[in-house]
Amino acid sequence: MTFNEPPHVDNTPIKLSNSDGSSALELNLTTPANSPGPQNLDAMVVLTAKSAGYTGHSDAWVYAAALSRFCQDLMALEKSLRGEARLESLSPGELSLRIFAANSRGLLAATGAISFRTIGESQSFNHALEFGFEFEPMQLTNAIRLPWVALHRA
Repeated sequence: MTFNEPPHVDNTPIKLSNSDGSSALELNLTTPANSPGPQNLDAMVVLTAKSAGYTGHSDAWVYAAALSRFCQDLMALEKSLRGEARLESLSPGELSLRIFAANSRGLLAATGAISFRTIGESQSFNHALEFGFEFEPMQLTNAIRLPWVALHRA
């Protein structure tokens, strides 16, 4: 049995941060090893966030349709500076990201949560981070120019 080669996906993450860099996020896309193409399959995203001294990292599966909608909504948000773009993981609570217009003057914001459960010998432990910060619109302009965002907006 052979698998199709996975498509090349640019590994440049979306990077957003507040003005002093104390809060930030990076969102990147990876594809399944045996995927014939990202547009028809679920995708793995990687979100790393820091917020007021706390940091977290989550790898989570998202529906392909949800990723496409998120990329479309990012494009619309960048153009109008109104509305929002949301992305949720397939497994509830692993990853939640909302990028939205924070005010009528064009300031944007990102909020979200990431979590990871570890299982010990007799207990399980949940590790989680909630984050939120405002950022300048030019950062979203740079984000929507990334090849993987353009690829998944269709």
